[in-house]
Amino acid sequence: MKINYVLLTLIFLSLSSDALPEHIKIKPAKKDDIPALCKLNRSVEFEYFKPLYQKGYQHFSGTKNLDERLEKELKQNKQWFKQSIHNNNDTTIYVAQDKQKNRLTGMIAVYQNNKKTLEIVLLLVEENYRKLGIGRALINYAIKQFPHISTCIVYPLKYANQKTLQFYKSVGFKEHTIPKEYKKEDLYVFYKKKLRKNK
Repeated sequence: MKINYVLLTLIFLSLSSDALPEHIKIKPAKKDDIPALCKLNRSVEFEYFKPLYQKGYQHFSGTKNLDERLEKELKQNKQWFKQSIHNNNDTTIYVAQDKQKNRLTGMIAVYQNNKKTLEIVLLLVEENYRKLGIGRALINYAIKQFPHISTCIVYPLKYANQKTLQFYKSVGFKEHTIPKEYKKEDLYVFYKKKLRKNK
């Protein structure tokens, strides 16, 4: 029986969590991406985060008038996207794009909060493009742009957010004791991924 090594290679790549479909490209965000970033942000905000807030954060005052709050966040994020892309703040944004459909499918916003640590501020993937390795690829791409960092951190929401928490664990993050400045809010967990030993 002959072994089709080409087929086996393709199957391996399709199963590999680092492999992306050929039509998905990751690149630095540009000015022309701002409308698509806002559209993605709105889609995920209401599809994912609104139900999450309703389920896990009813006991917080910030969830009252939720639609109004989300609209306010979207407006603030639009300005934040613009500032980041124009290098007017410390945040860098990278995007995943479906080249076949000319569609923005995911984004990651990061900033280097000290010489050795990179923080993920926001990671979004469109619902129809999840489970394709885009989130992992965005993280890996962002990390590669900062070769001197030794740690990557993120503060995902704590309640009713098991899919996200499990995702970060699956890509190598581990839960650590949350810094004091975040403890009072009781909203987040603290995940850290060690990349290499400090020199």
